[in-house]
Amino acid sequence: MSITKHMTLPSYIILKFALKNSPFYGLQICKIVGLSPGGVYPILSRLGSAGLIVVDTVSELDRVSWDRRDRIYYQITETGKCEIMRYEKLLESVR
Repeated sequence: MSITKHMTLPSYIILKFALKNSPFYGLQICKIVGLSPGGVYPILSRLGSAGLIVVDTVSELDRVSWDRRDRIYYQITETGKCEIMRYEKLLESVR
């Protein structure tokens, strides 16, 4: 599913971050890029539904600290990488 024509700037920022920082977790984006969790997590969900990122949960047994919730990691897919390139070509064509 292509979302190129409907991609928002925050979606692009998150995908571009994912391209350079996979795997990553949601709060990592919030801290580094400066987007709020209320904006980041719905975008991650939408990108996941579109097949542009995949989600992996690290269970408590895999973690050193067992007193926390499971951490959810995200990773860009090949489709996501293609979508970034497609979007950047679209941006170039309107310059």
